[in-house]
Amino acid sequence: LEADRAESQRCLETIESENLEENEKLDVITDFRSYVEDLGGFHDAKYDQTDNALNLLDNIEKNVCSAHDERRLKALKADYEHEPEDPVEARIAQARSKWISGRSAEDGYATSDGEYSAAEDEGGDETWRALAKDKRKFLKAAHLQLMADVSDDFSSVRAICREFQKVRTACPKLYKQAFLGASLEEAVAIPVRYQLLFWDPFNLSGTECDDDRGDDEDESHRPRIVTTVEEVMDMEWFISLTDYCNPPGPVSRDQSDANASTTADSLVVPHVVHECLFDRVRHFIANVWNVSSMKHGKIVKELLQLCIDFDEISDSGSSPYKDVILTACEGRVKRA
Repeated sequence: LEADRAESQRCLETIESENLEENEKLDVITDFRSYVEDLGGFHDAKYDQTDNALNLLDNIEKNVCSAHDERRLKALKADYEHEPEDPVEARIAQARSKWISGRSAEDGYATSDGEYSAAEDEGGDETWRALAKDKRKFLKAAHLQLMADVSDDFSSVRAICREFQKVRTACPKLYKQAFLGASLEEAVAIPVRYQLLFWDPFNLSGTECDDDRGDDEDESHRPRIVTTVEEVMDMEWFISLTDYCNPPGPVSRDQSDANASTTADSLVVPHVVHECLFDRVRHFIANVWNVSSMKHGKIVKELLQLCIDFDEISDSGSSPYKDVILTACEGRVKRA
């Protein structure tokens, strides 16, 4: 009788433990469902605004660089036609010589009113500072519009990953069956694209951008402007996604078997890179790259290597690098 009573007690404890575990899972799922609803509202409110900010920034940089290219072309033509009595070969050589000597000079850029300053002939410092100031003002306004009023639960990739991690830990089977790993790509789109506004590998915003920050709390939460290619992988979105897709600690047998093949989580980083980062690289190559600049050439080489590292070739032979990045390169070279 005592043995039966003890066995019954163990059975009751097991049932209570299982019920408690199921209740905890139910709480996690309920909380996550509520979070996803709020996340959907965040996307409805901010997705188009983020797209508009990126497009506006692209157009600002495109118009500035396009006007600069036109001005350089006019200067070359003027040099070529300056001495019409000279032989054609001599005029070509003279124009080419001046073009080569100017490759290492600092480029001039347009101010916010679209006009060039005469200071470009003296090194372009004034126009450079004017453009840098304009771009910093734009980034400040973009931050105030996009993220200043957003809850910390949605403003960073790490915060979003944290909510997905709760489901992945408590309900791994449900997480896999619901393809939540693939859903994460769309969930983080806004903070990733927002942070990429502050990626400036050609340093069009100048080198003293961080000095423009104020003491206001909203301003202190703006991302740091990143002015090199490799630093993009030090941005919050990339570190958070990488940490999420490669969690530290011991790996269970189930996880080990899953890692032997491609999983939804393992594709999150490359897919986000293809969708968000590649688009920014395409813009820089197509609209910002000065093909006559050796400095720009080195930056483009680094951008291409970055894209190659994340490229994926499909069964049909197409790839984001080939279809997006190389196409932008070909178009830019043809226009040069």
